[in-house]
Amino acid sequence: MMLSLSLQFIMPIIVLGILFAFVYIYHFVQRRKKRRSPFTDTALMHLPGHSLNEKIGRVSEQLNEYLIFIFFSSMVFTHVVVMMAVQKGVAPDPSNFPISYGVLVTLIGGALYKIVKDLNRRNKLRLGYEGELVTAQELHKLMPEGNYVYHDFPAGHFNIDHIVVGPAGIFAIETKTRSKRTSGDNTREARAEYNGKEIIFPDFRDRSYLDQARRQAKWLANWLTSAIGESIDVFPIVSIPGWFIEQKAKPDGIYVVNPRQLKK
Repeated sequence: MMLSLSLQFIMPIIVLGILFAFVYIYHFVQRRKKRRSPFTDTALMHLPGHSLNEKIGRVSEQLNEYLIFIFFSSMVFTHVVVMMAVQKGVAPDPSNFPISYGVLVTLIGGALYKIVKDLNRRNKLRLGYEGELVTAQELHKLMPEGNYVYHDFPAGHFNIDHIVVGPAGIFAIETKTRSKRTSGDNTREARAEYNGKEIIFPDFRDRSYLDQARRQAKWLANWLTSAIGESIDVFPIVSIPGWFIEQKAKPDGIYVVNPRQLKK
């Protein structure tokens, strides 16, 4: 009888250990495989929001892993505590197994914290992804006029959201998507102001968007200049979908627009 109880006690732990070992070995083998896709990262043109979509996928995989961990941990814990209670002849209550329940609460609490954190991150990534799609839709309207449009262009350790090459010049476009506050004054909450030095939202002021767009345009200009052998100018643009942009000053070498203004 004691041997049978011991086996029932140990078996769930062994099964859980095998499961985690299988997942770890699978990922390890995939990383060590000496085979790869025949396509390099530069062989295929990226769709709008390609990098963000990949990040969303990775975060979703992590969320699935945390949920599986909570499910199997709870299942094993329940089985183990019940078996311990049967052996001791007591009820499987927290008062009889305070350390076991404390460990479970700590593990599940940590996993839930990571889940909430990743859910918030995924929501932000999804908002940014949707913003890049909105900008891309407007840029594609320019293609019949002789403009070439490229999305999610790899540039070293970062990506340029959109590049337009056409009769008007070459433009590096950085899309920034911000959510809006909900209040009684929807018109005011949907308005952002650009004074030539910074972008002013109802609850936020920022100039990092401008600095980032300038850096990316400069990188692209240098890259094109080295590739072609002649000086190339690239104009930076910050696209803010879903917002009405009020221009308070003339653009100082950089434009801040709603995507619908890109053609203008």
